[in-house]
Formats: sequence, structure tokens, C-alpha cells
Amino acid sequence: MRRHRLDRAEAARQLDKVDIYKTSFRPMKATLSGRDTRIFMKLVVDGTTDRLVGCHNRRSDAAK
Repeated sequence: MRRHRLDRAEAARQLDKVDIYKTSFRPMKATLSGRDTRIFMKLVVDGTTDRLVGCHNRRSDAAK
């Protein structure tokens, strides 16, 4: 799992309201090559301002 900025627990300690959005999808690279590779992505959002405070993804070639 690659993480950028805050995770859910850190955000909950620092913010009044936290929204979490999760999705799983096939990236374009996998779709065009015929692979069944999927990516899981989770966005951590400040529920008051709708500002993105964290982004997490799980895939083999995720940037560090």
C-alpha cells in the first residue's frame, strides 16, 4: 500500500469531520493489454472543506 499524506486515523485526530472514498478499477494500461489487473484507491477528505488530505493506492507499480 502506498500512502501520501494522512491516513484515516491521523486525519480523525486532526480534523472535525473525515470522509473516506474507496474504489477498485482496472487501469487503462491493464485494459488495453488485456490483463485483469485491478487497482484499489482510497481518498481521505476533510469533510468540512472537501479538501483532499490523503491518497492511498494498492498496486504493484505504485510510486513510493
